[in-house]
Amino acid sequence: MKPGLSSSLFGPPGSLQRRLILAAAICVSLALVGASVSIGFVLHRFVRGQLDGRLDARIAALASELRPSPDGALAVRSDREVPPFDRPRSGWYWEVRRGDTVLGSPSLDGARLDVPDPGLRPGRAGRPVPADGVGPYGERVILRLMMVQDKPGEPPTQIAASAPAAALYGPVLEAVRTLAICLGLIGLLLFAGVLLQVRLGLRPLRRLSEQLGEVRAGGRERLPVDQPVEVRPLVGEINGLLDQNAAQLAQARTHVANLAHGLKTPLATLSMAFGESGSNRDAGLAGLVEGMDRRIRHHLRRARAAATGGTVRARVDLASVVGDLAMVLARMHADKAIAFDTDVPAEFAVACDRQDVEEMLGNLI
Repeated sequence: MKPGLSSSLFGPPGSLQRRLILAAAICVSLALVGASVSIGFVLHRFVRGQLDGRLDARIAALASELRPSPDGALAVRSDREVPPFDRPRSGWYWEVRRGDTVLGSPSLDGARLDVPDPGLRPGRAGRPVPADGVGPYGERVILRLMMVQDKPGEPPTQIAASAPAAALYGPVLEAVRTLAICLGLIGLLLFAGVLLQVRLGLRPLRRLSEQLGEVRAGGRERLPVDQPVEVRPLVGEINGLLDQNAAQLAQARTHVANLAHGLKTPLATLSMAFGESGSNRDAGLAGLVEGMDRRIRHHLRRARAAATGGTVRARVDLASVVGDLAMVLARMHADKAIAFDTDVPAEFAVACDRQDVEEMLGNLI
């Protein structure tokens, strides 16, 4: 995946969006894997139950069809074999053993089952039990065994029925493949839902960042309080910080104004003293006094402007300030043939007092 596309979908490294998406993706993946394993286990048990039921039914039918032959040997009452136990080497086998007598299904094709000794106790009420085994031709089979005894003292009869392992794992694997496709589609839909949910959930934070940029640029005084419940405490803290900064700024301007007022009277006295000195007047000191007086009057005007302007952050259009300065300087130096060419985009603005901008640009120009 390209870095630009990754950042667009998941956010930059270390972002909250990336963390939420990765955490949700891990949870969804674990849930899908758990669901796949659970459903696969249930399917395996279901198919195994159906298969065991089919083999148990065949064992019960064989137990009911056993009878002695005219020569006293063991025989099966029915001569017709039911599918699929009639297909040679199919894995669908049955076998009956009593002593040295062995009866087998046509599918065995004359071979014998390798039946393990399950340690069963004979009895008519007994139920078939599972066993692991291998078919006469080396194929994997699923076995069901049962021991019956018609009369006390007679040798017990062992009845075994088997099915090929493919009869169990074939349907299960087919169902698991279909299940994997369905769960994969569900996972994609869930992941798309997670992306949408995270982007919608973080939208108030992006909007809050834009509004805070407007406050910094002077477009608004405070953040709007109409925010989601989870963001309102943060908005309240930021607005409190803005109010505190505004109060501290107003207090600082008040101190500057008081200082200017305190210095104005002594400077006026010094100015009068220099004016009365006549020929003994020091031109250098008089110039310094006049410069200090101009600066004090400048800061007093700024303090009065801030007091009447409220706490709204200043926002000055650069184009208008540059245009005014160029016009004033062109008039002041009309005899020097100086031309001013200004090219300032109309949308350019600065969050600053107009007097400060005029002073900075005036010194530059």
